[in-house]
Amino acid sequence: MDFSSFKFWDRAEKRAATDSYGSAVVSAILSAAQNHVSGAAVQTAAVEFGAGLIERSFAVSGVTPEHLARTALTPLTLATMGRRLALTGNSVWAIDTSRGQLELLPAANYHIAGGARESSWRYELHLDGPSGTEVRKLPSRAVIHVRIGASVERPWQGVSPIENAGISSSLLGRIEGRLSEEANTRAGYLLTLPDGVGDDTVEGLKSDLGTMAGGLYAIETTAMGHGQGQRAAPHGDLDLKRLGATFPESNIALRRDVGENVLSCMGIPSSLFSGTDGATVREGFRMVLVSCLQPLANLIVAELSKKLEQPIEIDFQKLHAADIQARARSYANLIATGMDKEEALEISGLTA
Repeated sequence: MDFSSFKFWDRAEKRAATDSYGSAVVSAILSAAQNHVSGAAVQTAAVEFGAGLIERSFAVSGVTPEHLARTALTPLTLATMGRRLALTGNSVWAIDTSRGQLELLPAANYHIAGGARESSWRYELHLDGPSGTEVRKLPSRAVIHVRIGASVERPWQGVSPIENAGISSSLLGRIEGRLSEEANTRAGYLLTLPDGVGDDTVEGLKSDLGTMAGGLYAIETTAMGHGQGQRAAPHGDLDLKRLGATFPESNIALRRDVGENVLSCMGIPSSLFSGTDGATVREGFRMVLVSCLQPLANLIVAELSKKLEQPIEIDFQKLHAADIQARARSYANLIATGMDKEEALEISGLTA
């Protein structure tokens, strides 16, 4: 690829900023303001499952032309793009050619200014490093900005499926938080002893219980009520009562249902998260390819092809290969109906 057309690098304004407490606070505020993601919701298992699935799927995707997979569009880059889109609705990268090859640098935070036309937009990107932050001011043609869920009122700002889920994601975060609080309560077992038992007996019993560790201990029966007769005896020799968190089944069911709703908003069938039947899981995975991964890939490809000025393709053939038996059956069924072989191969996803 000829990098001579990318003249924006020479005009880009750069400055280095060393890490400090103040800059860290500002960075956190900017991140919260621009990403609009509920922290409680992001920390839930359902959301992590969805974001992780998208991230890993893009990590094994194929890229054409192949040389870009070794430079700009590495598995890590594509995986990060997928994850950022799932969690924030935006994935912003600076196009860098300063080292003689094409590279994409992720922007931790960014600000956009300009008019209605995207060509007039100007970006201020914050590129974070281990010991400092580099700020670059670039025109839109020098920035890869993939976004989903954007509104006509704010076409420059993507919105994550989690935020668009609204009440569901907020409720899921609260449920997870409540269950976590209950799980952190102290737990143990209480043993009730009748009055009148000698101190030596009680202390000996406490010592034995504290050192049992799965062993066998012989103790005196309470059937005679410790010398007070059978009427004073407890119903059983030992009557343990547990003290600790007891999760209501309704809360557990609500957590599961709301989590599945949030996954559905991300384009991921709940069968992949909670399904146990193999056929159901395989069908759910096919739905992910069609309704989630491929649409995201199309948006990424369109932005990359436009900004990098060359045709780019992203495919998921390695994921298709995991379901080769089902695709072979689909191909055979299509051929049986009289469909052309080439068309059947393409529909079944068996073409190279």
